[in-house]
Amino acid sequence: TYTTAHLADGINEQAGEKIIKYVVTYDHTSGKFIEYVVGSGIGNNFVIQFGEAYYVFSTSPFEVEFIMVGDCPEGNTFDLGVCWKLLGWNSKQSIDVGVFADYVNTYIGKPAIQAIVRYDNTASVTDYVAWYPGDPNDKFQMKAGEAYWIFFSTKISDIPYP
Repeated sequence: TYTTAHLADGINEQAGEKIIKYVVTYDHTSGKFIEYVVGSGIGNNFVIQFGEAYYVFSTSPFEVEFIMVGDCPEGNTFDLGVCWKLLGWNSKQSIDVGVFADYVNTYIGKPAIQAIVRYDNTASVTDYVAWYPGDPNDKFQMKAGEAYWIFFSTKISDIPYP
């Protein structure tokens, strides 16, 4: 019953102003993005699902850290579908991007990860950074609390976090 409106309201309340403008997720069933525009009645006030990732657009000019209250999941799995999937890194341990790709490919028994992309906001010029098979394993690290776009060539469920 925890919806995008609850998520946005909670963050806006912590910030003391309405900085969250919309929330987006990808629906694997329909193959479409679902958008909720906060406080406008536009889009769908969809339910936040455990283990899924969401894009939250903020108008805050500052880097703001928000605290999500609840139990920390342990021993979770994740699903990857054909095409792009936004995966929230759910582990407390960082891992080199290529090591993660090798782990998933070995787990399913064939090479299936075609790209992993992250948004780098630490450089002087913020931009997306992509890892492709053949790139160095340590091109970047997947870190707790961050999300990554993964391009996957097959559908597989219940992959355990390394």
